[in-house]
Amino acid sequence: MTSASPDTMRGEGEAAREVRPTVGGLPASTTTTPAEASPPTTLDTLRQTIARMVDEIADLEAEGDYVSLGHGLCSLDTLARDFSALKRETEQALARVMPSKKVELPGVVLERRKSTKRSEWQHDELLPVVLRRLLTDPETGETLPLATLNGLAERIRSVLTPSWKVTGLRDCGLDPSEWCREDEGAVSVQLHRERP
Repeated sequence: MTSASPDTMRGEGEAAREVRPTVGGLPASTTTTPAEASPPTTLDTLRQTIARMVDEIADLEAEGDYVSLGHGLCSLDTLARDFSALKRETEQALARVMPSKKVELPGVVLERRKSTKRSEWQHDELLPVVLRRLLTDPETGETLPLATLNGLAERIRSVLTPSWKVTGLRDCGLDPSEWCREDEGAVSVQLHRERP
């Protein structure tokens, strides 16, 4: 069995722990505009390495080399976490330096968004209100008696815990912030890519 190199899965023991391709770094900052910036060659090289590894996986499977595949899977699992952390740090850095909420780049539109963490929902109070809205005839305004709705809500709560959908509550004319605790969530950047 051949010794491990940065772009191969082959190898055992300590050598197998060195199979991860090195990411290097993001392209250095320049004075060029986004439209003039050159492609991230480090990431292009990494994608080429991944393509070669996909071919090697097929070869290892054909050979029945479960040892190399096993070590490779462990290393890729660690690499996946590294990439997730790298993506998250890149996204947060981008969100901090974007000059506006929405930025257009060649081939992609970046949109900065801020989430809201909702907790401590008032399930017992909210469920009867939702049921009343859902079981009310929009034309006649007739609905089941409140006592019946409260009893039905209590029985439902005894067998499930609701996971409230904000859009659905708003469609019922209810403001989610009035029924739960809201805290500021993480900031993210959505990528709206142009279709080829």
